[in-house]
Amino acid sequence: MRLPTLAPLGLIVLTIAEPMLPASAQYIYDDGTDVAMRRDNGLSAAQRDELFRARRSWKQSNFDRRVGILRSEQRCINRAADADASRICRQDKNRARQQLRSEYLAEINPVRRRVGLPPLEMRRKR
Repeated sequence: MRLPTLAPLGLIVLTIAEPMLPASAQYIYDDGTDVAMRRDNGLSAAQRDELFRARRSWKQSNFDRRVGILRSEQRCINRAADADASRICRQDKNRARQQLRSEYLAEINPVRRRVGLPPLEMRRKR
C-alpha cells in the first residue's frame, strides 16, 4: 500500500491560508485594464470628462520627461561597454519611470477620488 504524498495538500493549505491580494492578482493575470474600463463605464459623462482632462493634462505636461528618460537610457546603452553597464542603464531607467509613476499617482488619485474611483497604487515588484 502506498502512502499519499503531502506536497499537494501542503500547497493547498498555503494557498488557502494566504490568498492573493486583488491588486497583485491584477498584475499577474493582467486584467487591470479591463476592470478599470468597467469602472470608468459606470461614471457619468462629466466624471469621465474630468478624469480624461486630468490624464491628458498630466501626459502633456510630462511628455518631455518621458521622452527624456528614453533618450537618457539610449545614451547610456550606447556608452555601455559590457552587460553590467547595460544593466545599470536599465535600472536607472526603471528608477526614473518609477519616480514619474509616483508623481502621476499623486496627481491623478485626488481626481479619481473626486469622481468616485478607488486610488491607483504603485505596482509591487514581482
